[in-house]
Amino acid sequence: MATLPTRLRPIVFDLTHLVSRLPKVATSGIDRIDLAYATYFAARGRMAAGLHYGLTRPHLYSPDEARNAVSFAASLWAKDEAGRETHFAEVREWLASQPGNRRAKPASLSPSGVRSRWRRRLRLAKGRLLNNRSLSVPEGAIYLNVAQHLFEHPMFFRWLKSRPDLCCVFMIHDLLPLDYPEFFSRSNFAIFQRRMNTAFLYANAFIVSTAAIQSRLERELQARGGRPRPIWRHAFPSPLEGQGRATPTKTPPGHPYFVMLGTIEPRKNHLLLLHLWRALVRADSNAPRLALVGVRGWENEQVADMLDRSPALRDHVLELRGLASADLVELLRGSRALLMPSFDEGY
Repeated sequence: MATLPTRLRPIVFDLTHLVSRLPKVATSGIDRIDLAYATYFAARGRMAAGLHYGLTRPHLYSPDEARNAVSFAASLWAKDEAGRETHFAEVREWLASQPGNRRAKPASLSPSGVRSRWRRRLRLAKGRLLNNRSLSVPEGAIYLNVAQHLFEHPMFFRWLKSRPDLCCVFMIHDLLPLDYPEFFSRSNFAIFQRRMNTAFLYANAFIVSTAAIQSRLERELQARGGRPRPIWRHAFPSPLEGQGRATPTKTPPGHPYFVMLGTIEPRKNHLLLLHLWRALVRADSNAPRLALVGVRGWENEQVADMLDRSPALRDHVLELRGLASADLVELLRGSRALLMPSFDEGY
């Protein structure tokens, strides 16, 4: 590894995940963290280049091209598309209305989000084709990969073997598939194993968000016979900070509602809440409402059946996805509480 001081090293940021997620209307926690890091380095002029996987060698973006890609990704979550405000107003009105009043249930996704997909796909195509051949990865640079995108395919990272001068820094979000394999499909578990193999093979240092993940990562490195490496721990700032109205509003009048935020998957334990809500509604038809913010993920057949077919939940539970950041802040501010019954969380 080069001896150039870390503070002076140019940063090559892996934008592959950010670009690949452009067509997705709904975002995940990893999407937002990846964007937060990319925005930070792009805004401060620390990004010497953006990197996107190529079949045989990486494609590179100039700093300006990288900033444009990051800015476009950030704009997708801004409250600027026609129809979004109208849709969110309908969401708030439905949640605040009394159950049983026959008010039409709003769609889970705003029409503007659906219409924007072609614009997103065109930007994705541009991002995949862009390759500034006049650039090369600077000597002694930090190669920073936040999202672990395609780590299960080590062929994309073989180019790192020829660049021992680079400092490869990978973020490890959690090791939950290793500790709770029952919450993941066999294929997801196998993919995660391959991702960790790639990370442990090429990383010179790691980033984590909590002391628990740092300790777990250290144990895993030792168990696999891997060499000790620096682990930088830093809690994530909220990606929603500064969104919404400048002055928080009081809880609006109307029917009470609660919010759960996260992909619908077994580890998040939506099933507990849905059973609880069904019992609440059966005991009192005027029970609070529940907003589930997140896409349907994997291994969720029972949850999907309850959402789609339970009469008790039909007028009390609303699925939402693709909310703009400002709308998500306002949704949380208007709720009685954010509920998190997860069995475990990486963040």
